[in-house]
Amino acid sequence: MNPKLVLTSITPFGQTGPYSDYTADEIVLFAMSGRMYIHGQPDREPLRYAPDTAWFQIGATAAVASMGALFASRRFGIGQHVDISGLEALAGNVDTRTLFYTMGAAVPKPIESTISPTAGVVPCSDGYMLMIAAGERFFRRLLRATGMIEVLDDERFSTLAARLQHRDELEAMLLPWFAERSRKQAFGELQKYRVMCAPIHTVDEVFDDAQLQARGYFVEHEHPVAGVLTLPGAPFQMQETPWSLRMPAPRLGEHNADVYCGLLGLAKEDLGILSGTGVI
Repeated sequence: MNPKLVLTSITPFGQTGPYSDYTADEIVLFAMSGRMYIHGQPDREPLRYAPDTAWFQIGATAAVASMGALFASRRFGIGQHVDISGLEALAGNVDTRTLFYTMGAAVPKPIESTISPTAGVVPCSDGYMLMIAAGERFFRRLLRATGMIEVLDDERFSTLAARLQHRDELEAMLLPWFAERSRKQAFGELQKYRVMCAPIHTVDEVFDDAQLQARGYFVEHEHPVAGVLTLPGAPFQMQETPWSLRMPAPRLGEHNADVYCGLLGLAKEDLGILSGTGVI
């Protein structure tokens, strides 16, 4: 009815791709984007920002994309759907080190230690997982997924307070289940029982994420000096005015002639003098 209307949707993983129907909390996106892996002390488990901090980054991304769509609507009469994926908004942020990794930077070394198999970071056979199963509902789901439902009959684990008091015993029972499985295996089995969890991706693993690949998030572009690079794309998808990478990052002084002679009207001889004397 209104062809100029702009609709912006914000979802954990966007409207398309294999994760599009998944629900996720902010800390899940923080872990899957690669940002959580690099925070914290080197001899401790990964840490997160203060609660809901990542949503501010996602919200800012949505605001910028919506403004772009509004400009297109007012100038060209084009209405469209702006698809915001929380994972994409976080994956391209400089905190993930994705830009450094594309330029050949080393992947941060793995970290050691853990918190708890019910609420925290859990070691698997190939890395770490984020677990949120402290509440009664999620704890029951976790026990069903791991085949340990009989634990509920043990008074040491019948309530959250009791589980905290007997945390070491509970970890001794649950942690071997995770240690025998890769993050992908554990994620798949726990997801069947709707346990809130996520693999904690290292920077390089973000590039192989099935959801980001399905949505074409990363793009290849050739730089005249650096060669072909795989770079994070736009953290939004616009239906009618899609983003594209039109040019590489400029080399030092590449546009001097365009700016000084074209925009400012400086003679080419003067430009040569400025360059020769080291002014520019």
